[in-house]
Amino acid sequence: MYSRCFSTKKSTMTKPKYRRLTYDDRRVIENMCKAKKTQSEIGKALGVSQSTISRELSRNRVEGVYTHGRAFMRTYLRLLLKPRRYLIGENEADILETFLKKKWSPETISSVCFDKKISHQTIYNYIERERQLGGTLYRYLFFKKRRKKYGIKDYRGQIRNRVSIESRPEIVAERSRFGDWEGDLIMGKNHKGAILTLVERRSKYLCATYLSGKDAEVTKNGVIKLLRGMNVKTITFDNGKEFAYHEDMSKKLRSEIYFSHPYTSYERGLNEYTNRLLRQYFPKGMDLRKATERELKFALNEINSRPRKTLNWKSPSDYLHELKCAAP
Repeated sequence: MYSRCFSTKKSTMTKPKYRRLTYDDRRVIENMCKAKKTQSEIGKALGVSQSTISRELSRNRVEGVYTHGRAFMRTYLRLLLKPRRYLIGENEADILETFLKKKWSPETISSVCFDKKISHQTIYNYIERERQLGGTLYRYLFFKKRRKKYGIKDYRGQIRNRVSIESRPEIVAERSRFGDWEGDLIMGKNHKGAILTLVERRSKYLCATYLSGKDAEVTKNGVIKLLRGMNVKTITFDNGKEFAYHEDMSKKLRSEIYFSHPYTSYERGLNEYTNRLLRQYFPKGMDLRKATERELKFALNEINSRPRKTLNWKSPSDYLHELKCAAP
């Protein structure tokens, strides 16, 4: 009984194969449209699917009218103007390897070196294929590791007379002026040795120096040494006790100093990101007491010379130079 209602045989209907429409096909479409034929009927007459006819009409009708000559020319121009797909050859591979070793991201290489003719996704795919064949380019990629901290209480004590980031002028968040800085420390193995980092919010320019430790007096002298003679309007630190002498820094540099909320690294997002860039050269677990000034200068030059998307693919060094030249 049920077999009469529901057939178990597979349908013998075959789906029309996709093919490009020819000049003659478009003449047929025009004539059948004038004869008020449906898209399904036109598709059956040409041996193509209804969706092919639907796309053809939607792309090539002008003010509701379809003509085969105009449709053919519009399709030809689209194909002619279609961006050419570039592949990675030997020359491109050499360029790619050179700048990956300089720790540039695939997106930066795509935009600056290849003018986006080779997409960053193509570069990622190339690196993955190379890795599967035993290559090592993937080691130069920069991976962000995000860690969230929930419900952590700050036991470090309060810095005397600290001014909260809530009191910081709104213009600082706009990044529309030069002179607003963010600061932090990168610690070495077993908290012995440190690098003081200060990054300017508008230009992304990074300054850094070695410190013997995270003593407040040493940190204060390091900040003053790095920023003396620079345009300093504000500095934003985290709540580390190493910044306890902020009032002395403020007087020496004639600037205002603010502190982010505890465990809110996103309030100094640029500084945190730049520290991760510096960690490419000074990884965690490294004894910073053994690092040299030459190594730090090399890392600073590499980072400040690296094009940034947020700077319209200019480097922080170039952008800072432009700002100085444009200053009255």
